[in-house]
Amino acid sequence: MIRLKKHLGILLEPSSQDFDRGALTFGWLFKDPDDKTGYLYYTGSSCIRLNYSKVSIGLDKILDGINFVKYSENPLISTSWVPVTPAVFKAMDKY
Repeated sequence: MIRLKKHLGILLEPSSQDFDRGALTFGWLFKDPDDKTGYLYYTGSSCIRLNYSKVSIGLDKILDGINFVKYSENPLISTSWVPVTPAVFKAMDKY
């Protein structure tokens, strides 16, 4: 568990020209129990002016609890006109 004693500001900024350049919302933190790596899954939108007309799920690796590295193959999933919220779970030893 991460407990911050003070507000550190914005931790994850929208990209300037990528799938998440309009907005970042609905995050899901996940820590792999095997290798202890932390991940942030999140919803990104390229355009919020058209009522979130294109939304995607992105993935970032958590370096130290407050710094992230974007996954080079983002977005993981893209859709149009359908709100998406990421969630991660394990079933039959697969995520």
